[in-house]
Amino acid sequence: LRETLIQGLRRLAEEDREAWAMLRLRHNEALLGASLADPRLFEVLKDCLTVPTNQEPMTLPEIRDRSEGRLVQATGVASSGSVWFRSLSAPLISGHRFGVAPFVARWAREEAVEVVRLGDGSEQQLFELVDLEPEASAALRTLFARPQTAVLPARFAPHTLPAVLLEDAEARLKQVLEDDAASARIAHGILSLARDVTRAIEERPVFRLYVNLDHPLVERALQARDPSLAAWVTSFAELTSSVDGDLGAALATQLASMQSLLCPPSKEDR
Repeated sequence: LRETLIQGLRRLAEEDREAWAMLRLRHNEALLGASLADPRLFEVLKDCLTVPTNQEPMTLPEIRDRSEGRLVQATGVASSGSVWFRSLSAPLISGHRFGVAPFVARWAREEAVEVVRLGDGSEQQLFELVDLEPEASAALRTLFARPQTAVLPARFAPHTLPAVLLEDAEARLKQVLEDDAASARIAHGILSLARDVTRAIEERPVFRLYVNLDHPLVERALQARDPSLAAWVTSFAELTSSVDGDLGAALATQLASMQSLLCPPSKEDR
């Protein structure tokens, strides 16, 4: 039966392009999952199935051609990477959807294409990281500080985007599983096995905040050591991501920083 299915799909792709296109449109996700179970089926389908992106569903060859020969994948939903890539008009693969991550990994391995995953550290190659003088580096970390976050000075396009906030999926998993409350939600045996894995993950911040030194507000915040400007930039990064946090607090921070910038306190209030 499997052989008949594979041969039938191959003939359909070669002989009836219209029916083949309709089949892929209606059953793309199911075919994507099925292709992972059989190497021959994968060979038939690998270049014509689509994966979800921040723009529209695209085939992996299309994404590679529009991404300078590589694939960039979001590892989860907690990221402002989608806004960043939309501003660049570049495709970002939604790796948390069913079957997408293993499909992308297999295709990239067979085609010898690099996969950059936002949030696992490999995304640093997409930024021009900058080594600041010790005093400026300390000021940057103080001004743009947020809990459990590594603040990284960088330059990246577009210059109109002040910061990008990404969640480290492994660090988050380690934090969740090693929390005492996890034992109340997860069976002891499963939790013990999971913790054996997370013990190998080094202690590190859950988030990385890439601060764009080419953005005028960031430049001004550093020059003036202005916490209000820095707070606006940080809250902007939080609001354009979907990190687990207090949205109301981020909005309040942005409002307070704007009020401080537009209506600075008088000498009598200081």
